[in-house]
This record gives sequence, C-alpha cells and structure tokens, in this order.
Amino acid sequence: MRLVKLQKILKKTDLGLSGKNGTEILLDKDMRKYFTYISKGSTVIFTKLNNLQQIDLIKREEANDKFTGRSLKKYFDENNTQEGDILELYIIVKDAKPIELYINILHTNLLIFKKHKINNEYISLSDTKLDSYLNQSNIPNIKIEKASTLKTRTDSKFLTQHYTFNTSYDFCIIDTHNGTVSELVYTSMITEKNITDKEESEISISMLNDIFTESIFLTNAHNKSSKQRYKLIEANFKPKARLLLQLGDQLIRNEKIALSEIIKNSYDACAKKVKVIMNDIDDITKGEIIIYDDGFGMDIDTINNVWMEPGTNNKDSKNDKTFNSTCNRRPIGEKGIGRFGVHKLGNHIELISKKEDKNEVCFKINWNDFNDNDYLSDKLITLKEQKTSFFINQDIGTYIRITDLRKAWTKKDFRELYRSAFSLTSPFETKDDFYIDVDTNLSDWKEGLLSLDKVKQYGLWYFECTANGFRNENGEQLSKITKFKYKFQPYKYMDKAVIREVSEEDDYIKINPFLKREIDKDKQKKDIDKFEFIPFEGIGEIVIKGYIFDFDKDTLDLSDISDRKGLKDFVRQNGGVRVYRDGMRIYDYGEEGNDWLGMDASRINAPTSKIANRNIIASINLKGKSSKGLKEKTNREGFIEDETYYNFKDITANIINKVNFLKNEDKDKFRRLYAKEKDSTKDTLAIIEKTKTKINKYIVEEDRKIEVINLIEKIEVNYNSVKDIVLKSSGAGLAYSLVMHEVEKMVDSLKNTVTAKKEFESIHELVLHLSKSIESISSLLNNDKIDNISLTKLFIKAIVFFRRRLKKHNIELVIRFDDKKDIFTKCLNNLTVNAIMNLIDNSAYWLKYNYKILESTKILVDIIEKEHSIELIVSDTGLGFAISDDTAKLPFKTTKQEGMGKGLGLYFVDQIMEQNGGVFKIITNKEYKSDILKLPNEFINGATVALEFPKVKNELSK
Repeated sequence: MRLVKLQKILKKTDLGLSGKNGTEILLDKDMRKYFTYISKGSTVIFTKLNNLQQIDLIKREEANDKFTGRSLKKYFDENNTQEGDILELYIIVKDAKPIELYINILHTNLLIFKKHKINNEYISLSDTKLDSYLNQSNIPNIKIEKASTLKTRTDSKFLTQHYTFNTSYDFCIIDTHNGTVSELVYTSMITEKNITDKEESEISISMLNDIFTESIFLTNAHNKSSKQRYKLIEANFKPKARLLLQLGDQLIRNEKIALSEIIKNSYDACAKKVKVIMNDIDDITKGEIIIYDDGFGMDIDTINNVWMEPGTNNKDSKNDKTFNSTCNRRPIGEKGIGRFGVHKLGNHIELISKKEDKNEVCFKINWNDFNDNDYLSDKLITLKEQKTSFFINQDIGTYIRITDLRKAWTKKDFRELYRSAFSLTSPFETKDDFYIDVDTNLSDWKEGLLSLDKVKQYGLWYFECTANGFRNENGEQLSKITKFKYKFQPYKYMDKAVIREVSEEDDYIKINPFLKREIDKDKQKKDIDKFEFIPFEGIGEIVIKGYIFDFDKDTLDLSDISDRKGLKDFVRQNGGVRVYRDGMRIYDYGEEGNDWLGMDASRINAPTSKIANRNIIASINLKGKSSKGLKEKTNREGFIEDETYYNFKDITANIINKVNFLKNEDKDKFRRLYAKEKDSTKDTLAIIEKTKTKINKYIVEEDRKIEVINLIEKIEVNYNSVKDIVLKSSGAGLAYSLVMHEVEKMVDSLKNTVTAKKEFESIHELVLHLSKSIESISSLLNNDKIDNISLTKLFIKAIVFFRRRLKKHNIELVIRFDDKKDIFTKCLNNLTVNAIMNLIDNSAYWLKYNYKILESTKILVDIIEKEHSIELIVSDTGLGFAISDDTAKLPFKTTKQEGMGKGLGLYFVDQIMEQNGGVFKIITNKEYKSDILKLPNEFINGATVALEFPKVKNELSK
C-alpha cells in the first residue's frame, strides 16, 4: 500500500480570480495519471483533513484535466485561500487503485512572480498577498517597486501592473517573512511513501506530516537544468526552525486569537488573574507585550517535555474529575497549540515560570538567530533553573515577555483587542477567580472606551432563558424552556412607556414552552409527525442571556445617550450571539461576519422585525461535562458541524425567535405611542383629514382651495380602493395556498392509491373529492360583494377542504349546530369562507404541533343565534392563545415555527369581519366559555374565537 502526496502552488486561475472557468484543481500531466480511472463528468469524493468532512468534485476533461465544483469554491473561501498557498492532495493507493482521497490547504507566505518577455519586468501571480505585503510599514530586505502597466496579451482588454526588484530569475518567489528571493523551477510536486495497513487505518493530518518531509518548492539556480520534476524519497520528519512561526501563522488566524490562546493557557493553569501589558506597540523595535498570570506554573521538566514539543498535550490523559479538583475548571486548551501564539506576536521571547515547591525556571528565544535552513534540532535552547528572583513571597505563575514585534499595532488594533479580551469570559457571568486586565502606556488609546456595564444600561430589552431536554412519564424525550425572564426597560424620556416583564409563569411561555422544529419531509414517517422535539443529547442544559438594542434615530432621540456612535461601534464589535463553555469563549461565534444563526440573512425578508447581529449582545453558556457532544475544530474556531451542532443551533434559534416576538410587541407599542405625539396620528386617513383641515384654514383663495381639496379627496378614494384590493387579493391568496396544499396532498394520495391497485371505491372517492376541491378554487377567487348568505352553507363550503386533512391528523370535527338549517347573515361570500378556513387551519396547526402532549385533538364549531347577531364559534382542545388578543390580530405577529406562517391569517380575518360589518373576537374568559357558550370541559383551556355577524331575516334571501 502506498500514500501519494500531490502538491501544487495555487495561482489566480486556480482560485477563479482570472479567466472564465472559476475555481478548479488543474491536473498537470504528472498528476493526471493518478486519476485516469475516473471518467469524464464523474463525481469524486474528497475528505477535508482539517475537519474530516467530505466535498464532492467533478472531473472535467477539456484542454487540461481538472476537478471543479461549487463545493471547491466554498472550501477555498472558508480556508481564506490565496495565491501562493499550497494545495495538497493525498491518495491512498492499494493494489494499483486509489481507495481514499484527502484534500488540504497549506497557507504560505510566498509571493510568485513571472518575468514578462517584452520588458523584462515582473507580473505578480499572487496579487492579494502582494497588496498586503506592500502595505506593511516595515518590509524586510528586498524592495519591490511598481513599474509600467501594459497588456499581457495583444487581445487583452485590461492593463496589468508590472514590478521590478533585484533578481534575474524568470520564475521566482519571494518569502515575505525575510524578503529573500528564490527561483521557482516547478509549481507542482509528487512524493510517495509505502505505508502499512495499520497506518492507513489511523490516517490523520498529524500522521501525514509524520510520513512526509516538509514541502520544498524552492530551488537554487543550479537545479534549473535538472529535468527531474519530482522526487521519490524516504526521510525522517526534520522540521525547520521556521516551522513554529509558520504553524503560528496557519493555526492561529490573527494576533487577537493568538493572545486569547495564551490567556486560555493561563485559565487552564488555574490562574485567578491575568495581566496583559502592551507598551509602545506602535513601534516594532520598542514595543513589548507582557502576559503575566498567577497560575500553577511550570517546572523545568514540564517546559522541556511539553512546552518545547509541538503537538504534545499534557491535558489529554487527565480525566475531568482529577483535573477539575484543582480549581473546578474543565481544561479548554486541549489542542496543544496555544504556545504558538507567542511566536506569532514577536521574535524575542522570554519566559519565566515558577511551580509550587519547585525552582524558578527561565529561557529565551531570539528567532532572528535562526537561518531559514536551520533545523530546530540544530539549535539548542538553554533552559535554566535559578534562584527565585521574579516570583517572590512564594508566588507561582508564568511570565512571558515578547519584544521585536512582528507587527506594528495601530490604535484600532489595540481597541479591538481590548474589547475582545474581556469577551473571553462571559459578560453575564462574573468569575471572581479569573480576572483579565489589559493595559498600555499609550494612554490616549484607551480613552473613551466603553465598559460593558455602561453599554448594558442602554439595552432596551433584556432576556435570560434556561432550556434542557427531559423525559416525561411515558419515557418520551421532550425539550423545553425551564426558566425564562424578559424585561422591557424604557429609556429615560420614554415617560409614557411602561416597564414590562415576562416569566415562565406567563401564558406566553407557560402555554408553549417546547422547543420543536419541522421534520425534513423525506424523514416524515407519517403525516402526523411533522414536528419533532429538538434533542439535547451531547449538549446538556443551556443558558442564554442577552441585551437587545434599537438604533433607530427616533428611538435614540428618547434616550440620554450622548455617545451614540461609540455605542453603535461597541455593539457592532461585540454584537452577536457568543458561545461560552464553563464561562470561556468558543470562537468564532459572535464575531463580525459570522452570521451562524442566520439572523442577518433572515432580515432580508423581514427587515424591520428580525433581530440583527449588530443589535444584540448575547451569550450562551454550556456546561463542559454535559456538552461533550459539541466538539471543537482543530483550529479552535467553532464546533465541528455535525448533527449535535445543528441541534444546538436550532435550539438557540428557537429561543431567539420567542424573544424576538416579545421585543416586536413592545417596539410596536412605543412606536405607536410616540408617533402619535409627534404626528397627531400615523393613520393614513387621519393624516389626510388633518391635511384638508389645514388647507381650509390657511389657503384663502377659494378656487385654489377647491382645486387642492379635490385632489386630496381623489387620493383618499384611490387609497381606499387600493387597500380594499390588497385585502381581497391577500385574503384570497391565503385561502388559495391552503387549498393548493390540500390538492397537492390529494393528488399524491391518488397516485399512491392507483399504484397500490386498490379497489374502485377508494379511487372514486379521492377523484370526486379532488374534483370538488379544484372546482371550489375558482369560486374563492371570483369577485366578491356583500349579500344575504346562509352562514351554514359558508361553513360547509370552507370545511370541504379540511375533512380529509383532519381525518389524517386524527383531529375530530365536532359540529354542534344543525348543518341542514340555513342561518342567514349579510356578508362577503368568498372572503368570509377565507376567514373560516383560516380559523380551522390555525386550530389544526396547533393541535398537530402539540398532539404528543394533548389528551385529545378536537375542533368544535357552533353557530349561535342571538337577538340581533349570529356568532360562528370555533374552539379546539389545544393549549390556547399564548399572546394577547390585540397582538394576535396585528399583521406579522405569529408564534408559529419559523417559516410556517407570516402572521397574516388572523389579521385578515379581523379586516374581513370589519368589511362585513361584524366583529372578530378572541375569547379567553373561561367562565364565559363554560357558562355562556356551554363548551365541554376539554375545550375550556383551548383556543376559542368567534365571528359575530349582523342577523337578517330568512325572507330577505328569498
């Protein structure tokens, strides 16, 4: 068995940055032979080595063979792949046939240049990295200057920037770390190694690195004449000295995360305090970064055998109970990569550490002493024990001083790091035993920085929620909210607004505390199982807390906030929903650009009602021992996206949606409240009437006054006409969607019935029902007018679409009135049918949603004749209304699952009844249900609504 490693340097065309072909893996002739067994157009599965997830690529045979596909572009994008990075393909070959394919991206600091034959200037093949390199304040050794701009080909439409620098190579690369120039002889490389069956079964990124030597693409000029394109060698893994710096660059994305990893090491060392000092960091020569903690420190053996050996992790062998007994903490630095953070920050490293009852130990590293070709094993680092001079008075801990910085920091860099450092501990949980202090001698850099405590005072809404999974008495797994607190906190000048609090004892949560989601259609075993409880396995209890902000100008005008920009910037920087495990931050959730809950994406369809990442500061707290199903990625930036992760994501989104509903209620109330104060009324018709009054008062000339009034009255007529059209078309649209859903179900059922070769009666019944349903669609969309109509017949017309659906969902329909007797009213024919359909549909939805926790699933319909009116009653055995009557009738207010409704149904019912000259009522008084409506006991706690119509005499209809 052999392991083949294919490597190639990526250029613009590979990444889709030029040309028309998009991202691709172009196979040169030496690489091509490994994929000849794959036919054109076939899909090949590669495994990503960073997380072992799979991607599908398609083989194309054009001028050159290639692999391509959308998943490749996504893979390149998620790895922030740039020109000059190295693509690695690993192939396990058994019996001359590839059996496993792996893919990996190796980030480099290489700039690629090619000499242009016309003017002997150089064209960059790695523009992105070059732009970043040229923007550095200090560029080592080599000076790259912009030269002419000209077309690379005569048929080109664009001018290309050329460069000059001191070299004679035709094809070369520049190392951005030290500015050295080397000739590039080839851009792809192939190595092979025999492996055992045991090695193949344990394949991993670390094992692959052990099998192969590091990639060497650079060759000197004397190699140029060699015709050898690749080498087949067997060698020991001999890491270069620069490997630690490269690992720091590749494993840790930026300086902020590097410093966070060092602080996490302090946390794992049971430190109570971490002091971070950043002096003169705007100057790489004078600057210093000091990290000083009071953790349990390291002795000389620990530093030698653990800290100095990349990839080792002395926490793996310690079980939770043993390790946590020291300071009641679960270790979070489990990958052994935190130590690389120091190498990313600077070239001079000094470390002093003291462990209890041990000697103080220290060492220093100066990376400038290492040449590019030096191996780590060739340079000795002196570790020495010494008389305690730093950690006195029996103090213990670790002190790290970093100088000769690798980057000159800006004020913006520091302020971002200052804010993010505090996010390592949850902003909602004060851990007295772990305090982080960040300081600098650049005093103006800290000036005006807002504290989180000050920011939280300006959050209009606060919420906290605890949720977990449990089993009921029948052994069924349920998921629900166990504790809930919501508070609306009006600003200083919102004197008319009232503080509002909601807890788990209020109907909104008490009636529907469950956390559910819609089951994928292909996984639904029977029609009734449309929703499922979201599992908590591997997640355990979660606690989510947060503050929500409103940055609308009208809202901020009612506050006493003086630094509005500072507040907006702070919330934007720290906003989003962050995740903490045992109080410690899990990156990259809540960072700018990481819309992991899709909150920003969902605002595209509902821009004013959804919470955006820039409007919320929230934290999710997980318990380490019970959340082990959520596994962190190797690069420490988030969880592996498996089934447990998606369950966790759905739980969080479910809770946020419940909070968002309450927030929108309060926002609508105070907006209406203060809009009236500013504008007399926001009602369009009232504004028109107010405008006419002012015209009559201020315009003196009668003819001009009449002309303007006539125009405004024409606007009023047109407005009412448009409003009426929208109501009718939208109401019909809602009914149409209900009908079409039922028709689609019947067509599918008819197909299955015919396929199963069932008896004629079954097929005939379905066809007849389908025919009647389709005939009814056109009548629902016909022009409508108020007429004397039998309410009995309207109900029968509406219920025809539901009988089969209710039967399939095991919902019993109870009709308490005489459906043979006509009871007349005056109303809009089709729109009233739509209203009745919406009420039946609402009850059916909630009975189906909660059927596992209901004793019975029934819908009762009654028609009650009063002296001057008729009431059509719809009641069910569900859990009842969780929101107020007024809110339920407002548009876009729904407590249904995301994507299952837009909150328009009851709004249109209310508007239709207004046009009918009647009233839509939501009945919540239990005594009224029992004593007046005479409803059976099983309907008392459910949802009950009434459509009240004017009564007419039967003779009028004849």
